[in-house]
Amino acid sequence: MVVDGVEYNVSMPYEAGTLQEWDDTVQSWCNAGMTLLVAKDHPRAADPEWVVATLVRGVGERLATTLDRPIVYHRTSLPIKPRDFVRTFSYLRDNK
Repeated sequence: MVVDGVEYNVSMPYEAGTLQEWDDTVQSWCNAGMTLLVAKDHPRAADPEWVVATLVRGVGERLATTLDRPIVYHRTSLPIKPRDFVRTFSYLRDNK
């Protein structure tokens, strides 16, 4: 699904371990994954701080609240060097 120049891809494979086969940085207990792809022509595409601090954080926090469970963000892949690096952040549900 594409919304405002950001593509959202969600994967929840039927077989345990499939996410880890696709990406060996995924934690063993993880059973769902999501990828956010920012279009090259998106006004903030060249702003990695916005991507991580605003887009990823906002989606992570909303998912944690909606699903009532922690969401772990573990990697950023950007068109700048270093292109792909592991980060670990946990987003917790909003207790409002």
